[in-house]
Amino acid sequence: MNWFSAVALVGQGGAAAPGGGGTSYMLMMFAVLAIFFYFIILRPQQREQKRQQKVLDAVKKGDQVESIGGIHGTVVAVDTTHNIVSVQVDKNVKLDFSRNAIKSVFRKEDAKAAAAGE
Repeated sequence: MNWFSAVALVGQGGAAAPGGGGTSYMLMMFAVLAIFFYFIILRPQQREQKRQQKVLDAVKKGDQVESIGGIHGTVVAVDTTHNIVSVQVDKNVKLDFSRNAIKSVFRKEDAKAAAAGE
């Protein structure tokens, strides 16, 4: 029996359905799978996106940042109208990044608190 004939028999309430539950059993399994998918994949991803957006919105001058390309530097200017962050990577080298290109932010306050706690 191929897939299409099995689906046709399930839709007709035929006895060839695995488990013998028919259409209601199949719909219940799809609902359980959809709920599982939401709680295991979608919800944590949405939570992580919100957390990352809060971090990006809080970037300010003096923060140490790492770009998605692996470039480390210090924020010297933030342009909120164009979502551009100027990062100083060396003494005379400044790069402009899109705010979304920042992967990690390391604040001076966080570094001082970590050093004091050790």
